[in-house]
Amino acid sequence: MNPQVPRYRTGEEVCLGDRVTYAGTPDRVVFVTESNAFAPEFQDEYRKSLGSGFMIETEAYGPIYMNEADEHLDLVERQPPAADQAKAARWARARCRHAEWPLQAEAVE
Repeated sequence: MNPQVPRYRTGEEVCLGDRVTYAGTPDRVVFVTESNAFAPEFQDEYRKSLGSGFMIETEAYGPIYMNEADEHLDLVERQPPAADQAKAARWARARCRHAEWPLQAEAVE
């Protein structure tokens, strides 16, 4: 197991597009620096400025950057691996246009 790759408490790797809960609120992973996986709107701003870790976009708390998962973060659902980048990009665009939470499935697919 590579200790530099962020992992949930369950041992699973944190991946772009993961649906998670943070302190019970629905959220989504928007980038993971170790795997060089960034939703498009986060690429330029964060790619060069941050070290290891990942960011989740939360409605309750705003964006949260984490070096490692803590006891408040739980994986709910993993996106299909082949669709991570495209789905995360569509999710982020839809997230900016819609105030509803959680996002409707048609907004991300």
